[in-house]
Amino acid sequence: MTQTFWIYRRYVAAGLFFLGRCTAIAGEITATQPVIDGAVVAVQVNYAPSIGEEVAGLQFDLHYDPSLYRINSVISCPIVANAGKDAFYSEPTGDTVRVIIAGMNQDAFTAGEVATIYLEPTNSTSEAALWSLDGVIAAGPSGERIDMEGIMEPAQELAA
Repeated sequence: MTQTFWIYRRYVAAGLFFLGRCTAIAGEITATQPVIDGAVVAVQVNYAPSIGEEVAGLQFDLHYDPSLYRINSVISCPIVANAGKDAFYSEPTGDTVRVIIAGMNQDAFTAGEVATIYLEPTNSTSEAALWSLDGVIAAGPSGERIDMEGIMEPAQELAA
């Protein structure tokens, strides 16, 4: 065989090894701008996978202004329940709610709304609030880490 063939073969093998070590990109998590729902404000969180990718666990942080809002609850949506998962949350800092969607199985969930975060206004002002979504971590059915992007929809005026 020629020397060119061996060099080509070596680069192909190195490329395949590198590709096998890369982390998959599984789509994105999108949080809607808050919507007034009675006495609380609702933020819907949606999951949109990339083609062929499966996610069985998810974590993300929603940042809010604690002088304007406090956490009321976090509710998992039907696609999460259908996969045998539930939503759990904590407040690691005064302006952050961390949501973890997990279950004791390897079932993946489908695209759509995964959770709704409900916040209570702390006063009656109509000040504009800044919201952000980050810290997105996803896991596949075997526990492998899958990189995802967290997106907060463009700001809109919060109207009653």
